[in-house]
Amino acid sequence: MQSFQMEQCGKGIPILLQIAEKLDNNTQILKENTSLLKENTSILKENTSILKENTSILKENTSVLKENTNTLKDFKNETNTNLVDLKTIMSKHDLDAKERTSLIKKEIIDIKDRLSNLETAVSLSYSD
Repeated sequence: MQSFQMEQCGKGIPILLQIAEKLDNNTQILKENTSLLKENTSILKENTSILKENTSILKENTSVLKENTNTLKDFKNETNTNLVDLKTIMSKHDLDAKERTSLIKKEIIDIKDRLSNLETAVSLSYSD
């Protein structure tokens, strides 16, 4: 019986050694994977931090963009108001200029009439 047990143990020892070797290999692979997982976790934490910073910057930029958009809208409205005012002033100026031109033309006509009358009077006085 002892001989049989020794024979069976002799057969089992190489198998147990193979199992132990495979277990050692699997343990080493598990350690390597754990190390990679730790590195990846560290990288993920860094990327998360960077993403939070970028999100914060994006929020700030969005706020500034909204302010600039409002400023541009205000500027546009003010410019449109100024343009309307300028058109009104120019239209009034054009009317005033037309009235003044019309008055000047009348004065020129009056002056020509008086000159014509004066020439007639002068020429009558020379002919006498």
